[in-house]
Amino acid sequence: MSMLQLKNVPEPTKRSLRKRAREAGMTMSDYVLRLIERDLQRPTPDELLRRLSELTPHDDWPSGAELLEEARREREEELGW
Repeated sequence: MSMLQLKNVPEPTKRSLRKRAREAGMTMSDYVLRLIERDLQRPTPDELLRRLSELTPHDDWPSGAELLEEARREREEELGW
């Protein structure tokens, strides 16, 4: 396993990390590694846009206006209008 050193961490940030690590029952190193790993599991904005562009559009889905009109009709029927 390789080593990573982080410099110039503001003292309030370091205190917060130490406190959270302690509350999680972890070393600060393990806690920060967990944060990094969790962040790396999330797609970057560019990856997210690429994935979204690859989705197949669902033209057969009703529009928001159509859903609203349907809900209004159902409500009016419930009220007996």
